[in-house]
This record gives sequence, structure tokens and C-alpha cells, in this order.
Amino acid sequence: MKLRNRAVLVSVVAVLMLLLIFLQGCRKERPGFERNLPPETYLSSVPLDSSFVFYRVRLYWGGLDPDGQVVGYFYAVVDSNLVPAESSWVWTTETQKEFSLLANNPEMLGHRFFCMAVDNRGLADPTPAFVFFYARDFHLPKITYTSSYAVTPQGETVNLTAATVKQLTDSIPGDTISTGSVAHFSWRGWDDDPGGHVTGYLYRTSEDARYRGGTLADTSYSVTVTKGGLVNFEVVATDDAGAMSRRDSVRHFVVNNDPDTWIVPPCDTCCRSTKGKGFMQSGSIPRCDGDTLRLTAPISVSFAWDGWDKDGPPVEVWTYRLLTDGGGLAYAVIFDKTWGESISESHRYDFMVRARDNERKDDGTPASVRFYTNCAPFFIGEQRCCGCPNGVPETCIQPCTNTIVALAEVVYDSVYCGACDVETPSDLLSYRFTLNGVQGAWKASPEAILTKYEGLKGKDADHPFGQWNTVLIEAKDKRPDGEDGRTSSTTREFYIDVTIP
Repeated sequence: MKLRNRAVLVSVVAVLMLLLIFLQGCRKERPGFERNLPPETYLSSVPLDSSFVFYRVRLYWGGLDPDGQVVGYFYAVVDSNLVPAESSWVWTTETQKEFSLLANNPEMLGHRFFCMAVDNRGLADPTPAFVFFYARDFHLPKITYTSSYAVTPQGETVNLTAATVKQLTDSIPGDTISTGSVAHFSWRGWDDDPGGHVTGYLYRTSEDARYRGGTLADTSYSVTVTKGGLVNFEVVATDDAGAMSRRDSVRHFVVNNDPDTWIVPPCDTCCRSTKGKGFMQSGSIPRCDGDTLRLTAPISVSFAWDGWDKDGPPVEVWTYRLLTDGGGLAYAVIFDKTWGESISESHRYDFMVRARDNERKDDGTPASVRFYTNCAPFFIGEQRCCGCPNGVPETCIQPCTNTIVALAEVVYDSVYCGACDVETPSDLLSYRFTLNGVQGAWKASPEAILTKYEGLKGKDADHPFGQWNTVLIEAKDKRPDGEDGRTSSTTREFYIDVTIP
């Protein structure tokens, strides 16, 4: 009974096994089931993550397929941490390549390199290998000018050498060319990086909205300048890393020369010491630059000038101004070459005139004449010519003394210092005394009695032998209209060796 039961059990097991084998052999595979395993990609001899490398770098990669073989690779290089677009993947069967990466931001830029292996059934690695690093351009490209000059409409050749605006303004006469000149520039470039090379040149003038050129053939340019003012020409080189040279390869120049202006001498033999700079007083008396005119009544002064424009027609328009002690009205336009004025005040005057050319450009260095009106007072031993007709100066002989007297334990310093004046009577002069920095009031007399209240110093505990005193004496004259005129001063020192109570 046990044996039969065992035989039956064995039969049932055998039938079940056959049924299971039959059912397994007849089962249909489920849709989408993939037996092919994807390959794996690895990178070798690549920069460490987030490291810095030269922009020209060789990268290596490889792949393994667990159930087939790798037949090629897709790679992509993107800036920063961007994800590669489908169009950026490149197919290759190689396992290494030298890349010349962009490094223009301005000298280094981050890149991410991706690579994915593809097996013999066309299946790509779903997790591409990648590495992030910075590409660095150690040397920006450079350029140098091989020629830089302009030819003016008059046929003059002018070298253009100012690399900065400061060099332009410091140079004499500076890189200035006429309107209508043709400026010529040529250049060459190089890249000091190992294996690096220039890929093109960009150039423009300050009048251009954008750069021109861009190829290696762009190594020269000529332009006719038609607009006056400050102009510059700039060249930049690009290298195989996409980097640009520093924007310091510039030539600055000025278009349209300033017109020139000069003062006409008051006579053929006048003012030789001032190179002919002068003017006329009262229509017939020649005066020179720096002269002082006597002001006993209103004075008539007149000026004459001329000028020319190197790169334009004859000058027909001028501007002028008369400064009074450094200030005054703005330039006024005049079409004549002479101008006059009546003056009745005491001042320093500067007459200035400049030519204006056909492009409305004014002479940057106006012609000028300086003169003074009203001779200032002067003290003993000093001389004044001040418009003297025979040229012989006058010498002041007015006394200038001080006397120290102690009366009833009070110390007095009697100062007398009269001034001379070639125009103002002595009784119209006024004086002011400043003793040891203590200033007094204006008075009509050239005499002052100084005491300790005005700051007089003598012997004391700190100065047992006495002290020096300084008195500043000022004299002021009058203009013809009775108003205050010019002021002069002299200084005197004296020693007091008595005690000031």
C-alpha cells in the first residue's frame, strides 16, 4: 500500500513537471521586455572635477557592454552646467580628442564634457559620464601697429602715434589732421599661448556703431575723416580660444586743426620785449603787454588782431572777451579785427581774442594782452614808471620812520610812513596799520601811535631781553570817480627792549 501510494505520487509529480515545461515553452513574451543591457561609459585622463586647465586639452574615454560590444560614442561640450541639446551631440568611434575650448570670460570659462557609449544594437548609455572644469586662456592675443598715419588734403603726412587721450593732449602740437584727410592703419597680431594662434581681427573707428572685419585677412584699413573733433581707431584680435585682445590697441587723433590768432603790434618797432603783444591808448599811444596805465581820467584802449586757418578758408569770424581781475562776460562774436573800450576803474585787465573757423571751431589758445589801470601807491625807495612818457621811473622819497617813547610808564610807538602816488594827491591816500597781526582801521593819515592795545610787545617774563614787532602798512589811492582804487603795502620790523605795562 505504501509502495503504490509512492508510485502514484511520483506519477503525479512527473505529470506536473511536464505540464509546467509545456506551459513555459508555449508562453508569449510580454511586450516591451528588453534583453539587451546598456553599455557603461567611463572617462580617463581627464581634469579633476572643478579644476583649472589650459583651454587646449586632450580628453580620453571608453565604454563596456555587459552583453555585447561598444561600437562608438556620442560626446558634447557645454558651457557651465548646461544640459546638452540634442543637436550638440557629436558621434565618433575614437576614444580621445584634443579640444580647443572657449575661454573668453575674460580669461577663463567653465565647461562640462559629456560622453555616452553606444553598443552594437544601438543602445546608448542612459547615464553619460561627465566632468566639469575651467578652461583658461593664459595669454590673450596681442596686436601691434605696423603703420599709422594720415595724408591731409594739402598732401602732408602726419604720423598718428597717441595711444591714449593723455598722450594726445600732452603732445605738441599733437596728432591733429585736417578734415578730409585719409587715415591709414595696418597691424599684425600674435598669441603667446603654446600652440595658440590668432583667428581674426576686428576694427572700428569711434564713428562706427559696430566692429568691422573678423578674418585673418583684415590687417589694414583706410578711412576718409569728414567730421571734426576727437576720433579714435581701435583694433582687437581674436584667438583660437575665442578670447579678444585687451582693447588698448588704439590710436587717438584730432580732426580739424585749430585756427591761429595773434595780436597785431601797436607799431612796427613797439613791444619787442613782449614779442609784439600790445595795444593802443587813446588811439595814438602804443602800450605793451603788462603795462600799467595812469588813471587820471577815463582811458580809451583799442586792440587789433589777425589769424588764419591751416585747413580752411580765410577766417572771417572771431570771438573776444575782456576779463576784469580774472572775471567777466563770456566770449562775444565779432566780424572785425579791431575792438576798443573806455575804462575808468582800477583793475587788472586781460583782453582775449580767438579765431573761429568754417567748422565753428575756436582757437584753443586765444591771443591775449594783459594791462593794468591806475598806478598803485609805492613807498620810500620804491620806483614806479606807470606809463611815464619818457620811460624814466619815479622814486618815492617820502619818509618811513618809527619812534619808541616811554612816558609815565606808558610805551608809545609812533609810526610815520607816507606813500607816493603818481596820480592821486597825497591828501587823498588812506592808510591802515596792522601790528603783530592785529589789524587796525583805515585812516587818512600816514601816522599811527601804537600801544599795547594794538598788540605792541616788549620785555616780559618769557622774553627778558625784549621782542621784535612787525607792522604792516597799507596805502590805498582813489580812482577818478572817487571810489577806492589800488592798494600797496610795506612791512617794517622794530625791536622793543622795555617792558610794556
